Amino acid sequence: MNLENKIKKIFIVDDDKVYLEGLKEFIKNKISTEVECFSTISECVKRVEETTPDLIIMDFHLSTTNNQHNGLWMLQKIKNINKAIPIVMLTRENNLQLAVDSMRHGAFDFIQKGDHVFRKLEKVFERLNEKIQNRNSVRRGYTIAAAVLATLVATSLVIDLFTSWSL
Repeated sequence: MNLENKIKKIFIVDDDKVYLEGLKEFIKNKISTEVECFSTISECVKRVEETTPDLIIMDFHLSTTNNQHNGLWMLQKIKNINKAIPIVMLTRENNLQLAVDSMRHGAFDFIQKGDHVFRKLEKVFERLNEKIQNRNSVRRGYTIAAAVLATLVATSLVIDLFTSWSL
């Protein structure tokens, strides 16, 4: 990855324990960040209520959810807690409509599970790092602008004070 890693915490939700561990090891080796794993959406939701990850990678179809609680429901559940958390949806299905619906509901990306999943996740990490870098740059810009404004106001007050003393 070209950018310094800004991703500090990732949550993964998948009921396939082998796949979950494989993703966890890949992420830790690729970007060496904190990774928390969950096999149910309720575990993940509970943790999201306590802390904010930089990214959630979530299987669209968890066997522990019923038909009403599919990936879109899970996506909305987390977005209702914190809209800013980027969520990547994973699925074994090759279904364009699922991808479109997920993106419309606020998914950061939608990836079909397979041999290419790691390469696509690398691209997600690059995009997310750029997004975090840009957000931090904007925050620094606001901080600098606020400091300059405060200095100008203070200077103006000092000038007013000296002007009033000289009268």
